[in-house]
Amino acid sequence: MQAAEGNVTIQVANSLHASKNVKPDHQLSFVDYMYAKNCLLITLKNAKWGNEAVDVFNWFFHNLDNHPLWDEVAHGEHALPTLCLLCVPRLA
Repeated sequence: MQAAEGNVTIQVANSLHASKNVKPDHQLSFVDYMYAKNCLLITLKNAKWGNEAVDVFNWFFHNLDNHPLWDEVAHGEHALPTLCLLCVPRLA
């Protein structure tokens, strides 16, 4: 539910556990990541989250996709979870 442009209201989900079809981050291929990223951005736009929120996610993914560590990591597509851990602060 959205109150106004750029404001997002988050509601508690009824589900207490993830779907049985969810893959852990470290099992995602680069193709899986790209598909999920694009679906998320389209869904945010269609859900009318507001241009500012969509732009923040878009820039996050752009910076992640173009991070210089891609050139330094020898593990190819499986480097994504490592890069995500480096780019996103831990919540503890």
